[in-house]
Amino acid sequence: PIFDKRKQLIGENKYNQILDFFSPNDAQNKVLDIGCGVGEVIDVFNDNGWNCEAIELNPVASEWLLKKGIKVFNDTLDNYQSEQQFDLIMAWNVVEHVTNPKEFIQKAHDLLRPGGLFVSEVPHGNSMLIDYCRSSGMDPLRILQGEQHIMLYSISAYKELHQMCGFKSTLIQTNGLDVGTIFDCSNIDVPRDAISSLQELVDSKLYGDLLRGFWIKPDVLMSAKIEFHDFVLNNRTVKQAEEIYQQRIN
Repeated sequence: PIFDKRKQLIGENKYNQILDFFSPNDAQNKVLDIGCGVGEVIDVFNDNGWNCEAIELNPVASEWLLKKGIKVFNDTLDNYQSEQQFDLIMAWNVVEHVTNPKEFIQKAHDLLRPGGLFVSEVPHGNSMLIDYCRSSGMDPLRILQGEQHIMLYSISAYKELHQMCGFKSTLIQTNGLDVGTIFDCSNIDVPRDAISSLQELVDSKLYGDLLRGFWIKPDVLMSAKIEFHDFVLNNRTVKQAEEIYQQRIN
């Protein structure tokens, strides 16, 4: 029952958001979920006919995934090898746990097909909740988690990490539980509707406690367009930029 509820509330929400980046005619897309836990997200993709694969270190969770018909590698991304490339790679609340995030993101980039989508989510180091923790001295376990969360990211650091590895940002948003967590820690009873409205305002300002990014691995045409744009910004003439653009795509 708990898994089904999480799958409905969390998995389906994430699936529907990601689906906006794909054509309805894209059949048999390949998806890799890194550090997927018991798989409340990847299982929704599995239900909808995607070719699913997962990486999960926990052996109990891995066994659960296998029983649901999902191919799983019971280890870490460091030791994962694959000759195929994926259309979609996801890493929900994983990057903050790794000791070498650049190496992690780079490997995800290498496993993704040109034009593919990488979705990552990490705790936001400059969120409303973190500011509350700093001012109050309180530590909601789901955010800091002692030594488990090695890094909390600002938006600029989060962008730079992915861009260094060759990704192009399409959307960055925050999805937080800041308001509800703060009221709970303060033992203040507030109607859920009011909490939801306040959290929407917080997230609209990119002040929520989770950063969620949607990153494209540029294909040849997209890379050429990006390079064209950069050349124009660097005071090259449009004619020079157009010549270089044509060289890249021909």
